[in-house]
Amino acid sequence: MLRVAARVFGESGYGHATMDDVAAALGFTRPALYYYAKSKDALLIQCSEIAMVALRGAAAGALNETIGRDQLCIFLHRYCEICADDFGRCFILADLRQLDDPARKAIGGARLWLAQSVAAMIRRGIADGSLRDCDAELTSGMLLATFNGVVCLRSMPAGEDQELADAVLDVFFEGLAPRTLASRARTRPACRSNKVESQGA
Repeated sequence: MLRVAARVFGESGYGHATMDDVAAALGFTRPALYYYAKSKDALLIQCSEIAMVALRGAAAGALNETIGRDQLCIFLHRYCEICADDFGRCFILADLRQLDDPARKAIGGARLWLAQSVAAMIRRGIADGSLRDCDAELTSGMLLATFNGVVCLRSMPAGEDQELADAVLDVFFEGLAPRTLASRARTRPACRSNKVESQGA
């Protein structure tokens, strides 16, 4: 039920989707749907909580690495995968301005935790020398906004989310400056590793 609701919210846009839309997709009557969730916002919170369980697990897994850049890479690959799923897309695309206070606080707080977690990985990378000095909070916001835009706003075949993560992180780490012929000849993405592949499996 929650997956269908998340899919309806993600495809129609939370502001445009109605409880009638969710009920129709489920083959329920609207009163039957209200038995499971007292409001559309309450249903969104339940869907978002599933995404947050996955995101917290991804962050915990990334922290098994000792190098900040590796933590960031592994987490963002999983973030890309999670956001390509119905629950992740629903969580990311919901407009906080359209929510009631409980939903705004719950989802807004979860997004703040997410941004702070990525910023902490960046600061760790700065401290260990694997990332250059930068504003960790600003960089966290830019990274998440980029992934949210390129992942959530397009539908992808299974597995393509990891290729997309490679492409985004390659630009992030290598920049847009022209590469030398030697660097263009490289075939290994800037942030790909066997560890990342096994995490996404």
